[in-house]
Amino acid sequence: MPSYLLVSIPEEDTLASPISRVKAVVGDGGISEFNIPRKLKFGTLNNLLELSDKLERFDRDYQGTCNRLIDALRDLVGASSDDLGEYLKIEERRSTDQYLREFDWNSTKYRPDRPINDILDSIAEDVGSIDQNLRTQLN
Repeated sequence: MPSYLLVSIPEEDTLASPISRVKAVVGDGGISEFNIPRKLKFGTLNNLLELSDKLERFDRDYQGTCNRLIDALRDLVGASSDDLGEYLKIEERRSTDQYLREFDWNSTKYRPDRPINDILDSIAEDVGSIDQNLRTQLN
């Protein structure tokens, strides 16, 4: 399964977009924009530190959910980890690679005018629901 690297590049007041400047230096080798809203409400520095701690906890939980999902899929189709890519599709039957390259923030569901803490709570609720459904289906 391929690896991905997300890099945040600040915008500058130039004619060239940040992504085109990066491509000019390193080439086009699979570089894509990953657009997220520019005006997310983070709050104070203290809020950011709290969010960082919260993200660490969420990351562990989400990783566990993903691992359970992959294990269930592996058991269901009898495929090795390397062969699961063809079965792992995200909304509209897109591969993980397509999804990341064509990512579009869902501004209706995760409104950028809401505090980032609320957005994280919504995402946690969605993943919790997926995890609960998975546990119910496996039992």
